[in-house]
Amino acid sequence: MDLASGNPILVALTYKGSVLTEHLVDQNTGQTYDATSNVNLLAAVGGTNTAFVGFTGATGGVVSRQTISTFSFALNNPPSISLTAPSEGALFTAPTDILLSASASDSDGSISKVEFFLGATKLGETNNPPYQLTWTNAPAGSYTLTARATDDAGAANVSSGVHITVAAPTLKAATSGGQIIISWATAAGSYVFEVTDRLSPPIVWNTAPETPVVNGSQTTVTITAGPGNKFYRLRTL
Repeated sequence: MDLASGNPILVALTYKGSVLTEHLVDQNTGQTYDATSNVNLLAAVGGTNTAFVGFTGATGGVVSRQTISTFSFALNNPPSISLTAPSEGALFTAPTDILLSASASDSDGSISKVEFFLGATKLGETNNPPYQLTWTNAPAGSYTLTARATDDAGAANVSSGVHITVAAPTLKAATSGGQIIISWATAAGSYVFEVTDRLSPPIVWNTAPETPVVNGSQTTVTITAGPGNKFYRLRTL
């Protein structure tokens, strides 16, 4: 590229992390020039928070002088991110797998990763669209989910929280030879099987004396039928 040609030259300087990239384009000929160097700008400005940009060019040993006709400066904009699934207030029943989906974009660069969080706990991340993650075997409870996007310059942004509820597994009852068999799908999390003899206030729930038995995908409780009313529930701890 002939810097002494008098042609207008577009110069783009990009600083990411500790890498300074120069990209020059001759606006008349289309010729380009690129260079990359490692620079610690914080150390270079000496803590003054002030830096100056200047250009010195030479062609074939002959120094040339360039006039800067226009100049623009832009800081890196953080990415935008929103959690698109599940929806706010969604209700699930354990055991369940929950698909988390996010929409992320960056106005002045690209998305390097999207992370998914359950409260402060990271569930996982993905580097490529569609930005999705499956939370497997989610236990019963109330949760706040968020997503965080990071762009190619290291800037990050966090989505608004989405609140969901995972209910305890649904109970099923059957009778067999004077016995009542209550079952539910085996699910992650901690539950207590409780019993009461009335559903009118005051209702007092107690831990049922029968012991739940886990048999693969099903958990069962066998109850010997007796006089009076008994009501059972599965409560999340």
